[in-house]
Amino acid sequence: MTTQPKRRSRRKIIAGILLGTLVVGLGAAELTARLQGQVPYKPNDIQDIIDPGGRLFTPHPRLGYTHIPGDYMITLADGFQFQASNDEAGLRRTCPKGEEALHGEQGEVWILGCSFTFGWSINDAETFPWRLQEWLPKYRVMNYGTNGYGTIHGLIQLEDAIATGHKPDVAVIAYGSFHDDRNTFVRHRRKGVNAWKKFGPLIQPYGSLDENGELVIEMAGTEYAEWPLQRQSALVHRLERSYNDWESKQARSHDVTKAIVARMYELAQENGIELVLVGMARTPETKDMIEYARSLGMEAMDVSLHLRKNRHLRNLPHDGHPNGAANELFAKKIGGFLKQTVFPKLESEQ
Repeated sequence: MTTQPKRRSRRKIIAGILLGTLVVGLGAAELTARLQGQVPYKPNDIQDIIDPGGRLFTPHPRLGYTHIPGDYMITLADGFQFQASNDEAGLRRTCPKGEEALHGEQGEVWILGCSFTFGWSINDAETFPWRLQEWLPKYRVMNYGTNGYGTIHGLIQLEDAIATGHKPDVAVIAYGSFHDDRNTFVRHRRKGVNAWKKFGPLIQPYGSLDENGELVIEMAGTEYAEWPLQRQSALVHRLERSYNDWESKQARSHDVTKAIVARMYELAQENGIELVLVGMARTPETKDMIEYARSLGMEAMDVSLHLRKNRHLRNLPHDGHPNGAANELFAKKIGGFLKQTVFPKLESEQ
């Protein structure tokens, strides 16, 4: 008669010991994570001010979003200001308003890229597309760089241009390996872009490979689902980041980017567009993409500036993007590359 209560009591003791061991173990793991420099998740609170209107992005049915046309003064969190002017299509200007018709005698050059191409944190005339326009007056240089874009956006921009009959003579893919996660829009990217929704909708196109290795493009919102306790626990946040890294590998983001570049090259070949690729970030993945582009038959070149090492080429301490001096070097490298490898082809065909 007393055996059953004794068993229940023993089970409670064992359960209590196990629970206590688990609590102590988790506490030790949390302490270890913090001693290793890990911290709980803190959402990025963007303090930048967009004047006028407080918004920079407007919806687009295929690109997800584009820049709003207009002239803006943007104030960063530390008070640093820069001016940005977007034309009627939302593209950042590459020459003074009203002087567009002075260029384009020999064709159009489009730069397809992200905030590096747009020129975040620097004035219009400091951006490398503006500097290219000054050095290439017979061509109309168009800055298709948009904050947050990846290579997949360049593909859609090219598709839309072909569909409307307004296509470039030369299209330059300004590629950085950080575009890979943008092209698949994995958790790592969602986490980073989530805070920018305050400046307008950021619906994203993203790519994946089907069972046959073919590129599939879909649309997604920017919702980022936090893990329970990741704002309170450094351990949970570290585990979440490890999962995000694993997800990125499973998404084969770099391979997806290669599929995007291959499709862009196919479109360019079919429509008489000279497509080239320039590497903007000095990483093994960027080097691999340059080699892949060349294997397709494209002209490609590394124009990166090793920004992690050459901090004087970044707009620090205000912002980590390339500064005016860096953009000057980008323009010289890209302009020289085009003059040497691409323009002779165009001129021989005219």
